[in-house]
Amino acid sequence: MVRLFVVLTAAGSGTRLGCDMPKALVPVAHRPLLEWALKGLPSCDFVVVSAPPAQRDRFQSEVSGCGVPAAVVPGGSSRQGSVAAAIRALVNMVDPVQEDDLVLVHDAARPFTPPAVFDRVVAALQDGHRAVVPALPVTDTIKVVAARTHPDEPVEVVTATPNRATLRAIQTPQGFYLHELAALHERFAEQSLTESTAFSDDAALYEAANLPVVTVDGDRSAYKITTPADLALAEFQHSPHH
Repeated sequence: MVRLFVVLTAAGSGTRLGCDMPKALVPVAHRPLLEWALKGLPSCDFVVVSAPPAQRDRFQSEVSGCGVPAAVVPGGSSRQGSVAAAIRALVNMVDPVQEDDLVLVHDAARPFTPPAVFDRVVAALQDGHRAVVPALPVTDTIKVVAARTHPDEPVEVVTATPNRATLRAIQTPQGFYLHELAALHERFAEQSLTESTAFSDDAALYEAANLPVVTVDGDRSAYKITTPADLALAEFQHSPHH
């Protein structure tokens, strides 16, 4: 039987939300984002949650109350580092890893991702694809700009306008085979040490290794809660009085 595992990234600081607590503990409709995210996961064999190192015990308490088989590990200095730490812990827990073990890497900051998105990612993996990401068409015109010559420079110079028909906005969960993702995190471990060199998602590790990545349909409901406006929208949508 194929085993399904989940890595839930929850080590974000919440700074851009303007909150004085880790993002995953910020409440929406009186429930932490972490609880929403855990409750929204598909049935799986085990979950590993990456948490801010100083908040590991608090996260473990939150996780223990959600009825999901899960463990908490300290996050790293980048998202890539946090996922790598969770993958290492997962590999140690399930040793030996089987060739058909699947893992979904999901952001706790996307706590309202519909079940159908998880289903599409898993189905594509079971069809033989090795790296699967949910995606949405880009509706805005996108511009490539040159780096500012000075941080206080009031303008940026446009250098290109890519064809938006070929662009996609990528969401999570992203799906992989556990042994392959673990090997890639080991291969690219040095890049994870700083935010400036780290990969922003796990599919990028496959791209760096010249391995194919495919997309399935994402969902607008799987938006990432990053700004106060995102938080206000989530509160409006999920308040019991709405």
